Amino acid sequence: MLVRMTCFVVILLSGSSLAKTCEPLIDTEKSSLTVRLLEQNERPKELAELTILFTDNEEFHSLSGGELPAVQGEPPLEFGVKLTGKLKSLDQKRFRAVLKLEVGNHVYSEEPQTQLVRTETIEIRSDLVNGVKKRIHCGGQQWLELLIER
Repeated sequence: MLVRMTCFVVILLSGSSLAKTCEPLIDTEKSSLTVRLLEQNERPKELAELTILFTDNEEFHSLSGGELPAVQGEPPLEFGVKLTGKLKSLDQKRFRAVLKLEVGNHVYSEEPQTQLVRTETIEIRSDLVNGVKKRIHCGGQQWLELLIER
């Protein structure tokens, strides 16, 4: 009797509980996506690199850079490397990627009331395989590399 009571108290204090359904647990573990924008000359030059953690089928927004302050109630201008999008799992190894990569450079103006950000935008819709680097030509000498790791 003492052993049963001890086991009951240990289970009660440890916070163990019984499953309410027979459904399998959903894996909410995050995966990572690395995006690199390269320019290929004699030697490859990295223009931007960003790694984010994402959850399957959830939108994400990542900015590595800064903002120019808002003026007269207008929204601030973002510069740097911005990645937005969604990745949806197709099976254990494949994902459907819908991404928008923006690389914005703050351009200084001689006029104090003028704010400039020169932005290059690349929009991607592609299937990606876990652990396999995908290289996409973006025109000219620019390439994009995408890598998902689970």
